[in-house]
Amino acid sequence: MNDYYKYQKVTAGVAELLPLFPAELQTNPKFKDNLRDDLWVLNEKHLALPKNIAQKAGLKGEAVQMNFIQSGMPVIFVRLDQSLLKSQIQSLLIAFVLVTFILMFQLK
Repeated sequence: MNDYYKYQKVTAGVAELLPLFPAELQTNPKFKDNLRDDLWVLNEKHLALPKNIAQKAGLKGEAVQMNFIQSGMPVIFVRLDQSLLKSQIQSLLIAFVLVTFILMFQLK
């Protein structure tokens, strides 16, 4: 009975959350399965929702402050792009200056 209750709770949660997503995700069966799986993990005794969604659903609970920091490969790629751009601009300026001096020397 406990598992059936949890399944019904997850199914109701999916039905409540699904309209909040774009139409292409609402019709995507893989997304629905992933959402159902994520809610099943949260189905224990704790549930974290954005404040406005919790207020719409009439849920009350303890407010938690969260901060997120992006890490991993995207951060590395951004830094790599920035340093590549900087070095490309430097190389272009050096080449322009050298070509200018060479042309000045050849053409007197």
